[in-house]
Amino acid sequence: MTEPLVEADTVSRYFVDGDVTAVSDVSFRIVAGEYVALVGKSGSGKSTLLNLLGGLDSPTGGTIRFAGRDLADFGDPANFRSSQLGFVFQSFHLVSVLTAAQNVQLPMFETDLSARQRRQRAAELLELVGMSHRADQRPQKLSVGERQRVAIARALANRPALLLADEPTGNLDSSTADSIFRLFDSLHGDGMTLLLVTHDKLLAERADRVLTMSDGRLLSDQSR
Repeated sequence: MTEPLVEADTVSRYFVDGDVTAVSDVSFRIVAGEYVALVGKSGSGKSTLLNLLGGLDSPTGGTIRFAGRDLADFGDPANFRSSQLGFVFQSFHLVSVLTAAQNVQLPMFETDLSARQRRQRAAELLELVGMSHRADQRPQKLSVGERQRVAIARALANRPALLLADEPTGNLDSSTADSIFRLFDSLHGDGMTLLLVTHDKLLAERADRVLTMSDGRLLSDQSR
């Protein structure tokens, strides 16, 4: 059996404040190269689970492994994320005082790349997402769809093994969302592993597998 890139083993997340169990005994595996959609109603625990998988939060029960290694053993979570993961958030989290090119370079400051190499890598990624002509614009000068493209380029900056995206098309019109769909298809075609949280049925239908959550539990795991 192929060694999983990501493995959740009876993972739970309980919040004392509010007495809420957001994730309850969730188990699944994702192997390298898979394209997985995580779906479910609002409040089902999808985003909480994504944050756990990405090391933005820690489980109160169970174990998360990345490439066979317990996530808790990686030490500095920020270093793990910058070297292994790419995050795409619905709210983009772009730095308003920086240009598109500068925003894309931000994760690269955790690497040994020179300033010239950072600029070149950022230019290549903006070209990949169709934003090279907007490289010198700050986020407030960009449309919602353009900001999402820059956020995706930034997520790819350090060539992550796994791309995590939380409602990446939630704020986009249908035409712009379709271009993001095709971009994810292209990344998957190049061998990238993707895990996307989405309410968008059209996006979920493009994935290899669909994980469905309800009330913090994994309800189903269906391959296409």
